Amino acid sequence: MPSVKGEGALAEIELHGPANSTFVCAARVALEEKGVLYHLIEPDILRARGFRLADLLRYLAAQQPRLVEGEFALFDAESILRYVDEGFEGPSLQPSAARPRAMMLEIQGVIRDYLHPAAIGKIATQRLFAPFLGSPSDTRVIEEAVPPMTDALTAIEQLSMAAHDGEKTELLIGPQVTLADIALMPIAAYLTMTPEGQKAIASSRRLSRWWLSVSRRPSLARSWPGLG
Repeated sequence: MPSVKGEGALAEIELHGPANSTFVCAARVALEEKGVLYHLIEPDILRARGFRLADLLRYLAAQQPRLVEGEFALFDAESILRYVDEGFEGPSLQPSAARPRAMMLEIQGVIRDYLHPAAIGKIATQRLFAPFLGSPSDTRVIEEAVPPMTDALTAIEQLSMAAHDGEKTELLIGPQVTLADIALMPIAAYLTMTPEGQKAIASSRRLSRWWLSVSRRPSLARSWPGLG
């Protein structure tokens, strides 16, 4: 196991949360990219009785991970991503220069505030999670979510193009994978399982090339379970 920067003790990491959560998946990708050994501990909510379907759908769509390292714990996905990058040895997942780092944070903000609520909270929930739990999809909810999902992806595309300033690379910010790429990976993985998401990503040359590149990363393959 790698040691925490500035400390001699070895890190024993526990990551709590459902593997199907995009937030949990993103945390796992970050841990994989850094080469940090961890234990995934999943709740048994899908086997529990007494939960309404709506509660299960909200849980799958919005559940944040919990990272535990001894007496230290974090309960927010973005805090976990930054801690994993800054607290452990391995390739940096954040640009060192101020402007590309700010662009990375800008993209993460769009993902958090606009893309995730529409893409996962509504489209993936209705197209994938509801049938997975034996319920029909609500097409009205899906239709209403398509414009904000598309707008958010367009904003991410534009920010990525501005961040590169002519540099040729498939990643969102610069030549190396960043926390922005990691936050978007599991969302894109779910979107490509839906007709709405497939169409939106295919319509963007920039995001299509990005997805073709990151979908092959071993860190994502080891972290994303789909809906199995």
